[in-house]
Amino acid sequence: MSDFNIGDEVYLRDRAIGKPLKIKGDIVGILSADRYAVFMRNGFNEGKIMEYDYQQLFSVDSDEETV
Repeated sequence: MSDFNIGDEVYLRDRAIGKPLKIKGDIVGILSADRYAVFMRNGFNEGKIMEYDYQQLFSVDSDEETV
């Protein structure tokens, strides 16, 4: 489980254990211990609030490079 908070910037992962893509969003809600509501800033779902599992998200503050 990850410790994302409301307002955190995140990248979407290409797979559950894959590298982060350049698709960025903001955490706008915590749905359960491992599910988050994310406002998408770019990509196909830009402007929508989508539900994602913590494994599909990657913190913008992390050191790993995006693809």
